[in-house]
Amino acid sequence: MSVKLREAIEANDLPGVQSLVKLGEEVNKRGPDGKTVFQSAITDKVSPEILKFLLEEIDLTTRDENGDSVAEQIFKGNFSADVEAAFITFVKGQILNGQPERLEKMLMSGWSFWPVSKEQARNVSTELEDFITKLPELQSKITSLHKAIKEDECRDVQNILDRKKLILAADRSGLPPFHKAVLYGQTDIVTWLLAEFKFALEHKDNMGRTVLHYAAGIPDAGHIYAMLKEAGANEDVTDLTGKTPEDYYKDALLLNVMKIRQVIEEQLENPIPEPKHGYSGGGVGPTYIPGQTQSRVPPPTTIDGKYVATHLGTALTLALSEIAERRPWDPIEYLGQWLYKYRNTMDYIDQQQKALASLRSEVEEKKREEECKKRRLEELKTIMEEERLQREREEEERKRKEQEELQRKAREADLLAQRPNLDTVTEEGEDDVMAKDKDGQTELHRLAGQEGSDLTALLKLGYSLADRDVNFKTARDIAVEKGLQDNVDAIDNYVKEQIEKSKFDMLIRLMLEGYTDLQSAINKLPLLPQQSEEVEKFINETVPKVQDKCKLLLTGILGGSLDEVKDAAEGIEFEHLKGHIGQNPIHMAVFHQRNDILQYLASTYPKIINGKDGHNRTPLHYAMGLGNEEIISTLTANGADLTIKDMKQRDPTYYKENPDEIKSFVQTLTSRPKPSTQEAQGQEPQQGQGQTQDGSEGQTTLEQTSGEQPTNEQSQNEQSTNEQAQNEQSANEGTVQITSGGDQSQTEQTPS
Repeated sequence: MSVKLREAIEANDLPGVQSLVKLGEEVNKRGPDGKTVFQSAITDKVSPEILKFLLEEIDLTTRDENGDSVAEQIFKGNFSADVEAAFITFVKGQILNGQPERLEKMLMSGWSFWPVSKEQARNVSTELEDFITKLPELQSKITSLHKAIKEDECRDVQNILDRKKLILAADRSGLPPFHKAVLYGQTDIVTWLLAEFKFALEHKDNMGRTVLHYAAGIPDAGHIYAMLKEAGANEDVTDLTGKTPEDYYKDALLLNVMKIRQVIEEQLENPIPEPKHGYSGGGVGPTYIPGQTQSRVPPPTTIDGKYVATHLGTALTLALSEIAERRPWDPIEYLGQWLYKYRNTMDYIDQQQKALASLRSEVEEKKREEECKKRRLEELKTIMEEERLQREREEEERKRKEQEELQRKAREADLLAQRPNLDTVTEEGEDDVMAKDKDGQTELHRLAGQEGSDLTALLKLGYSLADRDVNFKTARDIAVEKGLQDNVDAIDNYVKEQIEKSKFDMLIRLMLEGYTDLQSAINKLPLLPQQSEEVEKFINETVPKVQDKCKLLLTGILGGSLDEVKDAAEGIEFEHLKGHIGQNPIHMAVFHQRNDILQYLASTYPKIINGKDGHNRTPLHYAMGLGNEEIISTLTANGADLTIKDMKQRDPTYYKENPDEIKSFVQTLTSRPKPSTQEAQGQEPQQGQGQTQDGSEGQTTLEQTSGEQPTNEQSQNEQSTNEQAQNEQSANEGTVQITSGGDQSQTEQTPS
């Protein structure tokens, strides 16, 4: 701001002010507080002459950061009656001589001082009369629009905005509707305004800010800011403080949104400033009550003089002032009409003031009730939000502790795994590592169903991929079911690494324990020429050999052939063998009531006499439910534990008195088609294996029996002979090689 211009204004040096303005001093130049040079310089000591001169140079609608225009500044200050009268006269002249575009600009800026009556407007033009007549309705509409935006009434906003120009109509603080919707974070209204009034994105308020400036400062995690930016809002526009939206977005403290809201609400809640020295012009908008005008002559001393001064002084002073300004053709007639209208006007004003006071009282009461209700809702929202955040923090803390514990165990496992070629093996009783919950799930199952889990660390701790829950699902099954491909790939890659590291004992154990997705890991291996001989031999020789042994064992159990079972047991650790529900060979012998085979298995593999399936049931649980005393005796004689409890916390003796559940379960297993032996032992069925050349099933499955018991020894032997012959024929009709990359080559042989 020019120091010389300010000094000239403060010194009431009219020639100096005129000279400086003529030399190019900008009266309308604005500072960071939004004030023009004119607004910053004038004080209550300014002369009417300087004010009149400067008013011709300024924009009346300019507002500072507090929302005050020059009208509010003069009416709120202690300016003299002459200065106030000079300002009112100037404004009145601007309105009477103004073009429709100028008047519309004043209305859209939130201007509220209109000292012109309909009669005065009619004397100028019918167009001006029409504008003054419609002015109260337009002001009311703008007020309703801003109220609906603040209260987040989107439907009301849509109904009120029937003309595009209204989107630029500011309230008395100078804030346009779009800016207010963003400032108060009304997302629904902002979304609708973007769709209907996108041109208003670059419109600026009294501080030179666009809607994007306010979006950068509101506490909504940048949601509205992103919406506006995507719609094309400019991030490089600077406001009067020299800040861009991006500056406020990077540091929200630069724009005190709460303070801005408070300033706006105070501006709108406070009464409209009125002239202190009286005015009566029948104007539109706030009605100004005439007060006593300061007189330059001594006050009357006689009783009559005091009476006239009290009852006629104000009216005559105002009337004569207007006559001097307008210079009517017949001043006396004009004075008579003016005084007549003055009486009616004063009566009307008195009625309006009483009605207004009553209305304000009702509005204040309603406002207090709404504020109380709103405060209660906000308190409730705050409590609910705090509870939600607390739950989230607790959940995050729980997950963090789980992850830290897993990482700690993984580090311990890495330290313990320094010995070469030693695989981690989990024994049946290691409940501290492999503990299951009520759904039969281990920690590996639970994390496989969560995004971003570190499954490799758990696998290094000894968790088995073959473990199944009560629904017979492995951890990989759960990851596939929930569509977590990263977890599926992590499991397959882990198995692939074990193949590449030649950890074949662990892989064979996985197959025996019932892991059915080995082929998915094999598919990830490179083509055969790039593999080691050991890996190629494992895939093409060891895997089929294990499958054949499993097939022979299962065929022997199903057919009741003890010799086949003994042959199959040579060279294979069948104490690890499990089917698709986690059953071991002793479970299978109990299901099919093969006591002679049971005796052999119990004595040969005593470790699995108390083995558990997916329901944590031992063979003794099922034996008790099926009620075969001979089998029960065999189990107990070989160390079966009567105290082991299943997932439902029931020991074996419970099912002796309540056998229905066991019988129904076993009947279901032994009477309907089940996964093939290959699936049961940890491999996906391959083309050519388990099928004859004509497509018929050629491989015996775990429960491919009707569930009916043989009536005598002869029928049992016949059944065993038939099943054995059928399985031998099927095994000879096709062989398969499992190759890397998922390639499978089938060697057809002519049936013998």
